[in-house]
Amino acid sequence: MGKHSGSSSGDHEPPVFLTEAELAARWRHSLRTLQRWRAAGDVPRHLRIGSRIVFRRADVEAFEANREADE
Repeated sequence: MGKHSGSSSGDHEPPVFLTEAELAARWRHSLRTLQRWRAAGDVPRHLRIGSRIVFRRADVEAFEANREADE
């Protein structure tokens, strides 16, 4: 029998944070466009971790749901 590490290989949870590049790709816009939107306050709130800007996945999903409801 092999050793069991305590976590199943099928338990792949999405990352808690999205980088600016990941969010830009998700929304199919350029990184620069996302940065302009961020500067204007037109995106979900963000965090700075070191030199990186990240967005909480839950905040992004809530923002997207609100945008869909408004359309």
